[in-house]
Amino acid sequence: MRQGIIALAFAVVATACGGGSADLDPPGDRVPERSGDALRAALDDAGIAIIEDPASAPPPTRMQLWSYQVENMEREYERGGGYLGAELDELMGSPGGMPFSYLLAGWVTSGVSDASDDALALMGDAEWGNAPGILFPTGVVTLFVADALDASGANEARGAPLVQLASYGGDSVCETVAGWVKSALDFIFDGLKVESPGDGFLGWLGTVWNTALDLARVAVENLIETLTAPVVDLITSALAVVGTLTMITSLLTPWGLEVVPSQRTTRVAI
Repeated sequence: MRQGIIALAFAVVATACGGGSADLDPPGDRVPERSGDALRAALDDAGIAIIEDPASAPPPTRMQLWSYQVENMEREYERGGGYLGAELDELMGSPGGMPFSYLLAGWVTSGVSDASDDALALMGDAEWGNAPGILFPTGVVTLFVADALDASGANEARGAPLVQLASYGGDSVCETVAGWVKSALDFIFDGLKVESPGDGFLGWLGTVWNTALDLARVAVENLIETLTAPVVDLITSALAVVGTLTMITSLLTPWGLEVVPSQRTTRVAI
């Protein structure tokens, strides 16, 4: 799954990047109480490395975002945009019977970390018991993935990069950006590959899960009360996929990328 998703991301970036110029200022009026600066500060506080030039970015030791992506997230946030919870549920599924939107809402309201507190401050009041009906800004979804990486110990495990500057050797800006995206996604997938979850990650996930249970108990039937290893695996896989989604859509927002779930089933022989 991982290689297929990253290959698809690489192809989408390369294709869209070659599509010509675009309007970098998306339509819609600003929401008065929303500040892009607050979102950027939250991303920075979460330890996300915001880079200015993918061509000279060091190998990732933390989750990386290009400043261009952050600017897109800021514009979207200021205009009240994002992902509808129901759309995320359709795309990510329901690990352990828990719709992904409730996992996200559970994290936002759990107080499990400074990042979740920042996310709650960014979103303000919402009908958290109806997570599928909530609009989650891309920046908040990105904070969720970054917080999971931090809880898993991925940031500490990598240490300092052995090579300070990475050159992807592409013949064009598009190839350079696509190469950087692959490197950034590799870090997310590797960081969320929790073979033997430590107490830190399981404690983090347990808090998120229990809060999500409280939110979803009335609306969702047949929820699993206790986190089992298969459910943890499903959740970490969903986090890796949603990390890919936010990485690509924030990069390609001016090109108008739309992610539509397909009802068609794909079978892969192993």
